[in-house]
Amino acid sequence: MSTLGGWELIEPPLGRGGQGTVYKARSPRRIAAITSARRRLREAIRRLPNPERISPPPDEEAELSALISSMSELSRPDDPASELGALKKFDVPSDGSPEAEAAMRRLEREVEALRSTQHPRILKLIEANLSERWFVTEYHSRGTLADTQSRYKGDVPLALNAFRTIVEAVAELHKKGYVHRDIKSNNIFIADNDTLVLGDFGIAFFEDDQHTRLTEQYERVGSRDWMAPWAYTDVRVDDVRPTFDIFPLGKLLWTMVSGRRILPPYRTHRDRDFRLEEPFPGRPGIELVNSVLDKCIVTDEQNCLPNASALLDIVVSAIETLEQATSVQSIVLAAPSGDFRVLITAGTFQLTATPLRRNQDGEWVPEGQATSPLARWQPHSNGLIRIG
Repeated sequence: MSTLGGWELIEPPLGRGGQGTVYKARSPRRIAAITSARRRLREAIRRLPNPERISPPPDEEAELSALISSMSELSRPDDPASELGALKKFDVPSDGSPEAEAAMRRLEREVEALRSTQHPRILKLIEANLSERWFVTEYHSRGTLADTQSRYKGDVPLALNAFRTIVEAVAELHKKGYVHRDIKSNNIFIADNDTLVLGDFGIAFFEDDQHTRLTEQYERVGSRDWMAPWAYTDVRVDDVRPTFDIFPLGKLLWTMVSGRRILPPYRTHRDRDFRLEEPFPGRPGIELVNSVLDKCIVTDEQNCLPNASALLDIVVSAIETLEQATSVQSIVLAAPSGDFRVLITAGTFQLTATPLRRNQDGEWVPEGQATSPLARWQPHSNGLIRIG
């Protein structure tokens, strides 16, 4: 097997693209452990009792223990969290051509984006070597959203809460001046704790005062099946805006709820064959999802949300509306004096307490905006998990 910077490249590659090849790679730390285990195994085998030896045999138990320990180290699977990474090797020519220089700038900016944006839902950079044209990010063995199309199918609360985490990640990018430009289910990874992680910054664009370019002046600005209508043709890289991410984010939410691979180009969630109401009639929250998509999957950029922070506000509002609509029971606790009450509301995803006060008309009304959650639950595919 070939290596780069001490990382062992595991064949076959995880994927190939226009910029390079991505490999699952074994870390130098794991390679050192395997090398040591092999050496100890060979030594243990040589020292095992041999009836032909004249000299007294060594401590048989100690040698068997060393043998078992070495075999265990060699046979155990690699730990994805600490011993594996995803190594991206860039195909950058070394001829000094304008194309080669542009490719190097693209690599440098991708590394810069990963280094400067620290967020739990954004792929973490482990190591980079710009001179050798490669870098390593964390590896997620459970694949991508594209590999599990039915993961959130028809489950609006589960889909919205998972989608929210990706919108939070994109909002962080937008705040730092980056536009991802290639958001799609293939670039959303599934972590071991069931959370989603945004990756693949291969064509990220840094929006600064100098309009620094990562790509050719008129280079394609995303995957065609996911691109916004205003991003298809004659788009200068200088013109890329956060709305280029909002449109595919809408498509991402649609795929999560529908369980289908892709919403085709030039089609919307309101078209007959792609309405979410059809496969899920009467399902709570479908119209809330549509209200989010109405601000993302649009034909006119002027009707699109300006950035991911604005989208996050709408998603959070939709989740809160859904939680309130699914409350199952409310009770009122009254103080002995009769001057103060608390409304306890048990919902599907949270337990809230709302202080009540009498107004001038003697009616019990909420005291300002004092409603606060006593406990919250996060929906997951394997059930509800308490988060606070």
